[in-house]
Amino acid sequence: MKIVLIIYIAIGILSILVGPIANRIKRDILDLKLKLSLQNSVGIKTASKRRVLWFEVFFRLLIILFHPLFYCILLIDYYRSKKRAKNKITAPANDYLYFRSGAGVITCKDCGFDQHIVSFLHGPDDGEGTLTGFQCQKCGKFHELKNSLGVPASMKCECGGTMSRKEPLFYPSCKSKNVKYKGTYIT
Repeated sequence: MKIVLIIYIAIGILSILVGPIANRIKRDILDLKLKLSLQNSVGIKTASKRRVLWFEVFFRLLIILFHPLFYCILLIDYYRSKKRAKNKITAPANDYLYFRSGAGVITCKDCGFDQHIVSFLHGPDDGEGTLTGFQCQKCGKFHELKNSLGVPASMKCECGGTMSRKEPLFYPSCKSKNVKYKGTYIT
């Protein structure tokens, strides 16, 4: 019985060090740290680094003890994502990109440059602690405005151009609308 328990615990420890569970843990912990740092930059009080560390230790201990359950959850997620990808309708290639929620990186498919942008991040209360992204329609500069839920549509950039969220996104340097977006954070 002791040998079986030792083997079970060893497999659990191995699971948090290598393999799909280890990769998922790293990704989830990085996402949590990114979320907390973005919330701190907006001015929202978050958990301390110490609490995040204790959460990570507790989470890893849970996985060591219940790793078969976590493998089942990963398998279910994998098959659900395959099913969603199979049923997903692809958009035509000439569709333009518009502001979405969250934050991410916009990359120009023509010139290859990329830039981090904020589309929309919200805090715990309506309008308080929000970051809203806009793009100048003249120079293409991206702007982030705090607490801007009630901002009028006729805002002006330093260059005199109108800032908008409703127009298709384009890359500032080459003015190309042939861009792609990779989200890094969603609220």
